[in-house]
Amino acid sequence: MLFALKQALQLYEFYQKQLRECERQIEACLLALKDKSDGRPLPPSLRKRKCKPDKNEVRFGARALLFRMSGVDLTQSEGISETTALVVLSELGTDLSAFAHEKNFVSWLGLCPQHRGSGGKIFKRRIRRGANRVARALRMAAQGCHHAKNALGAFYRRVQSRAGGPKAIVATARKIAERVYRMLRYGQEYVRQSTETYEQAYQLRLQKSLAKKAASLGYKLVPETMTP
Repeated sequence: MLFALKQALQLYEFYQKQLRECERQIEACLLALKDKSDGRPLPPSLRKRKCKPDKNEVRFGARALLFRMSGVDLTQSEGISETTALVVLSELGTDLSAFAHEKNFVSWLGLCPQHRGSGGKIFKRRIRRGANRVARALRMAAQGCHHAKNALGAFYRRVQSRAGGPKAIVATARKIAERVYRMLRYGQEYVRQSTETYEQAYQLRLQKSLAKKAASLGYKLVPETMTP
């Protein structure tokens, strides 16, 4: 038993050593890339500081180096950690001009449903399968929004209550992908939306939709008045 534990410990230490060496190589590659930040300071982090970092997080200043590489801070968006941003930029780079629109980008990632139908009727909807590492990373990021107390978390839970968990993951991953596209393609800074603002905007859209549907049926929505 002691021999087996000793072997397991040595194997764990070896893997940790290999991981640290990989991180040093990644850091060196990021430092060698051209600086696209134009000397702008790194935006303050909006993620809550944890007492103990996650075991899968990189152990060097990846956020600052990725901002220097791309000129935008992808971690400003909900759901995107340093590790997710590293996967996205290592796979895509910083030039997304090959995608004319964010819809093309989302379709390439396989995060939009493919409709099969005839005569205006849809018989089947499915997501294109693939081994895209960016799409997989964004799905994992979306899954982490399940209990998040922000606008993206509220969106995830709303879709989940209506369509189930798998569709909520894809829909949320698509939202994150659209934000990544706008930030990398146009250099837009992402401004987070509070949960209250998101819920108010959703209620307003719902009221407009119901009013439009009632008008098409010849009715008019009237707010209910509270009587004492």
